[in-house]
Amino acid sequence: MLATTSPDARHDQSLVSIIVPVYGTEAVLPELLDSLLAQSWSAWEAVLVIDGSPDEAAAVAHRYAARDGRFRVIETPNGGIGRARNIGLDAAAGDLIAFCDSDDMLEPNAIEVLVAALESSGTEMATAIGVDFFPGGVRRRRSRYWTMHGPQFRRGWATYALPQMPPLLEDHVVWAKLFRRSLIDRIGLRFPEGVQCEDILPMLRLQLAAHDIAVAPVEVYLHRRHEHTVSADYLRPSTLGDWLEQAAATIDEVVAHGDRAAVEHYVGVHTLGQWWTRAELVPLVEDRALVEGIERLAARMVEVLGDDLDELDPVRAAALRFFAAGGASRRWAGLPAALARLGSSSRRSWDATSFDVVVSPLVSPSPRTAPVVAEAALDAAGMLEVDDAIEARMAAELLVSRAVLPVAHGFVTGDHAADLLRRAEAALERVPRAALQQVAPPSAPARRAQSATADAAWAVLDGLPLRRARLTMLRVEGEHLVLRGEVELSNPLHLADRLSIAVRSTDGRYARVAPAWARAIEGGVTAWSARIALGTAAADRTLAVALRRERRGRGPVELPVVARALPGTLRGTGEVALRVEPLAAEPLALRVARRRGTALAPSPAEAPARRVYAYPNWMSNPYVTMLQTAARARGDRFDGTVDPRALIGELRSGHAGVVHVQWTSPITEKARDDQHAGEIVDDVLEALDHARAAGRPILWTVHNVLPHDTRFREAAIRLHQGIADRAHLIHVLGSTTQEAIGDLYELPVEKLRVLPHSSYAGIYGARVEQSDARAAIGSAPGTTQALFFGQMRPYKGLEHLFGAAIDLQDEHPVELLLAGNPTPELRAQIDELDETEVAITSALRFIEDDEVADWFSAADVAVLPYRHILNSGSMHLAATYGLPVILPDEHTITADYGDQAWIRFFDPADAQRSIAALLRDDWYRDPAVRAAALAYAQERSPYAMAVGFVELLDEVEAIAARSR
Repeated sequence: MLATTSPDARHDQSLVSIIVPVYGTEAVLPELLDSLLAQSWSAWEAVLVIDGSPDEAAAVAHRYAARDGRFRVIETPNGGIGRARNIGLDAAAGDLIAFCDSDDMLEPNAIEVLVAALESSGTEMATAIGVDFFPGGVRRRRSRYWTMHGPQFRRGWATYALPQMPPLLEDHVVWAKLFRRSLIDRIGLRFPEGVQCEDILPMLRLQLAAHDIAVAPVEVYLHRRHEHTVSADYLRPSTLGDWLEQAAATIDEVVAHGDRAAVEHYVGVHTLGQWWTRAELVPLVEDRALVEGIERLAARMVEVLGDDLDELDPVRAAALRFFAAGGASRRWAGLPAALARLGSSSRRSWDATSFDVVVSPLVSPSPRTAPVVAEAALDAAGMLEVDDAIEARMAAELLVSRAVLPVAHGFVTGDHAADLLRRAEAALERVPRAALQQVAPPSAPARRAQSATADAAWAVLDGLPLRRARLTMLRVEGEHLVLRGEVELSNPLHLADRLSIAVRSTDGRYARVAPAWARAIEGGVTAWSARIALGTAAADRTLAVALRRERRGRGPVELPVVARALPGTLRGTGEVALRVEPLAAEPLALRVARRRGTALAPSPAEAPARRVYAYPNWMSNPYVTMLQTAARARGDRFDGTVDPRALIGELRSGHAGVVHVQWTSPITEKARDDQHAGEIVDDVLEALDHARAAGRPILWTVHNVLPHDTRFREAAIRLHQGIADRAHLIHVLGSTTQEAIGDLYELPVEKLRVLPHSSYAGIYGARVEQSDARAAIGSAPGTTQALFFGQMRPYKGLEHLFGAAIDLQDEHPVELLLAGNPTPELRAQIDELDETEVAITSALRFIEDDEVADWFSAADVAVLPYRHILNSGSMHLAATYGLPVILPDEHTITADYGDQAWIRFFDPADAQRSIAALLRDDWYRDPAVRAAALAYAQERSPYAMAVGFVELLDEVEAIAARSR
């Protein structure tokens, strides 16, 4: 019996054929089939191909087929998932095709979303978002699938041609997508049979053949993770062999397609990232033929990338060349035996709970793994022949980045650190200078480790002839340091590059990063310049300067700045004058002093590139400062107000420039009553209409669903919907903003742009030693300390934290660190808590900027027990200091942050008990957890967010211009 629709199906619905290979999933297959029955789109058929399943999965499938004719069951001898997909394709009756794995599930609106994206765009292919979920509580229940983090998923609904959006090629799974049958037939699509990585090549062929791809940034697919999935162990011999074969085939396909941007991204970002996960664990690969397969793939990547290879992360570029030359099989055959003394050689665990340290010279060192990685790097470097240029470069990178730098960063300490450094120095002496000159140390830490051994390691690095950027001019303008220079780059700067100057104090207590401008001159030389403000904290410190180059997928590279000759002492003029004394030329070292002076008339300002009117112009808010940094550096002028009436006057004034609305609370929350609030909202919306009609671009940043604890709910909802309707673009900080808003108001999806909240790196002081921080705030030296930081208001759920502390008092006492202004209600609760035996250290007031580092450095964990959460600056502030965080388990936050190792989530339905359980478990003491927070903070830099904001300003102006 073939029944393609249910009795109530709409006649105008296109039939979607969902192809489901089934093998060994009897226990969970009903979950998938039930999710199909729950679909809002009723015109579907599910072709269930029973691939010789050894369990009772076929019986389950037949039971569902008996209940609903839209299920079709085909039984076949076992031939693998590729063959099963092909059988399903041959049997499918629909003009639209989807694929689903039998242990996964669909969201109720999955098919409807994909059909809407496909039909509204007129394309042959649509894609949406899949999320991992981890049964049994092994990890957070949901986190976005790793191939679905590209920029196409962080924006609104859109259609892209491949040259516009090469990251489309990263998403190499066939599920969470919908295809027209015409596309599949046009390319004669077949899945390879008898292999495990069966969808990599077919997916690429579909993407290359589709002229345009529609993207719906909506979560539609739930991907079950467990140890039996193909991705659970990518070093399994059969899986690795299949992947190597399919990866090579995909490179041939994308090269034959002829789009160089697609080639660079697919090979230099996507394939390289996957190759690296295999290459870095090559000591665990026992089959020599597979090692040689990893080498052959490296050779093909080197051939395809050509000169672009030099733009990669230096360690990866060196490793690619080394493997391509057969170095791993030729030189490192004895490496597994040599490394056996260092401990476990177990593979990475699929559930990420294994604490075994994988012994490999290529694994990036962390505080937990560095001692073993450094030893492995010394062994691996010692096996290389440094008379060979490729092997010498590999040895240089290993010794610098895997042996010396971990000591400099304080990841290895004590006698072991001193011994490692001594042996690394000896090994470096035999490496040719030409190889060392190609090495660029990775990014320096915000704060240097304070030990004689760490200082010695930095001295070793400073003495090596590593790559440098040259300084040609240095001067002081007011409170700014202006630098110009040159750097030799093997490849010119790319549009995706971000160039900046980093200034750090040698004691690690001060760091600033400012954007740099660059232009190519002659002979591969790039000229650069930067202007960086030196804050008060720079006074009386010795500063080092580095040129930083970043590009997604390649990792940051920092080149120390050196000077051919040193100028004399430099003095600036202004209300607060600077005196800069150059101390050393290689690398450049500066000493800064500040003194009070007499204000001079400022120089006439150049005409600004654009005017932005910000509401409210809360310049004391560090987020506003970070967001506007790059735009201000470009010359943009920011005006603004906190007064709603002044905003209305500006909107009606006829002035030009972008209108940027952020928080709306000053508009409604100072009203006298409901009627007054409604009148203000009417006036603001009418003024926005006037400004839009006059051609002014309107940008809205959504920070909150509604103003916190709003007194005028209906007026606030009407205001938010009105701004959403009138704005040209809407900036949201996460992918689930509309989900958090619910039915209160609607954000038009075509206007949405996601620009996440950055960390606060470089904004406040650097992290200090925990003992020093606790002494500074007056907390106990030896207790477990949980921090709540920020304004204390009823909606933040502090009573749950207080109750958890009381529950833990006898068995696992915690000291609460409370920093911020409380409402009278919260102050009364804190007074009551103070009558218990719970230890409390508090500063119930506004926390000054120079105190922030002490509070976050003193704590062991931050607890943010909010009842509801959309965005949290405190979370990002905690990451800046490497502090683990406890947050509510709400999808509005887990969708974007559920896979972060430094965050744990409590159950809002049983908040007090759940928070107590998370505090009882010492997960937050693991150095790897803190390292993950710091890595996240570095990735989400304020500079990157500021550059993204400039792009939003450019886009909103372009949209407004087109709509005139």
